[in-house]
Amino acid sequence: MIFASNPCDSLILGYLIPIAMLPLIPMMALAYPLLGRHFDPMIQHRESIDFYMGPLGTYLIRPGGYALFIVMNMDWKKLEERATRRNPDVNPMGPTIRTYGSIDFKSEANAFQIGFSWLYILLVALTVVLGFIYTFCKHFL
Repeated sequence: MIFASNPCDSLILGYLIPIAMLPLIPMMALAYPLLGRHFDPMIQHRESIDFYMGPLGTYLIRPGGYALFIVMNMDWKKLEERATRRNPDVNPMGPTIRTYGSIDFKSEANAFQIGFSWLYILLVALTVVLGFIYTFCKHFL
């Protein structure tokens, strides 16, 4: 049955999981050549923790972060104001802002990088949602 009252019995869930997850592996492999090589030379202060995670930070975490920064179009000054609003002496976002805050990711990226970033983030989000639904169906129903 395609549509069922219980989403766990629906064939759509079974078809969407591989459709969302299979393109993620090649996209993870392409993220560093497309995004990492472009944005890594622009970083001046390497204070964020992903620079100390070795190959995992270089090839997976940082390019995923670049894609997220392109999609979200971060306002770093507003983020810093919010982070220090309650206690001006403590800035939990300080290393991240000092590392990535000097770059306007959306204007530095070309159209292909923007499209790739949108597709990458949407597939990751869809995979997370489908993973939660699948886990709920598998273990609680």
